[in-house]
Amino acid sequence: VTSGNDEPADAPVAAGDDTFVSLQDPSGSGEYIFDEADLTFGVGESVNFVLEAEGESHTFTVEELGINVAVTAGATEELSFTFDTAGKYELICVPHKALGMVGTITVQ
Repeated sequence: VTSGNDEPADAPVAAGDDTFVSLQDPSGSGEYIFDEADLTFGVGESVNFVLEAEGESHTFTVEELGINVAVTAGATEELSFTFDTAGKYELICVPHKALGMVGTITVQ
């Protein structure tokens, strides 16, 4: 039996629509990282971030741009943001900055 629609009911969302960033604290390593840590976007580009935390709570924070999203352990949060101003911005996890959980967002 068909519905008369040739497209599958659950068509996948096109890859590339979202920017995935994993906020990682690999078990026992003492390392705290963003995966991807260095991101580049164009001026005027709108980005939908999908932020996923592993075993601990983290933040995805860019103070200069007013971005501060908390992600609890094991959770996923989304953030939509339009980059209006060119520059290089520091990306940090507030509780883990001193432990090296930093990155950059470059807008060109």
